[in-house]
Amino acid sequence: MPNSGSVTNVSFSRVTMNRVANPILVDQNYCPRNVDCPGNVRLLPYIYMQLHVIDRLYNELCCCVCLQSSGVQISDLSYTDIKGLSATPVAVKFNCSGTNPCSGIKLRNIRLRYRHQRPAQAKCQNAGGFASGEVTPPSCF
Repeated sequence: MPNSGSVTNVSFSRVTMNRVANPILVDQNYCPRNVDCPGNVRLLPYIYMQLHVIDRLYNELCCCVCLQSSGVQISDLSYTDIKGLSATPVAVKFNCSGTNPCSGIKLRNIRLRYRHQRPAQAKCQNAGGFASGEVTPPSCF
C-alpha cells in the first residue's frame, strides 16, 4: 500500500474562514499527479500458469486486478466554533476511504456560508460522526 498509518485526536477550534475553498476538508482520494492514487485499478502480475488443454500447452500470465485504497486511518477529528465564508459551494467535505472510513468526527457550532450569503453544502463519503449545537451547513453524517 502506498501509504499507511493513522491520524487521530486532531482538534480545530475558534477559526474564522475568509473565502476559503472547502473550509473543512478531509480527502483521502486526493491525487494530484495521478500516481498510486486511491481507487485506481491496476493490473499486477500475479502468477505464471501453464494450462494443459487437450494435449496443448498454453502459457499465460495471469493478472490480479487490484483496487488501491488509502492505508491511512482517520479518526476522532473535532471541529468547534468554525465560522466564515466559503469560496466554494461545498464548505464541508469528508471524502474518506472505502477500506479505511473516517470515524468519530465531531462538528460543534459550525457556521459556514457560501459567497453572496447563499447556503453552503456538506458532502460525506465513508465518514461517520455527529454534530451538536448550530451546524450550518447541515451535517451529512
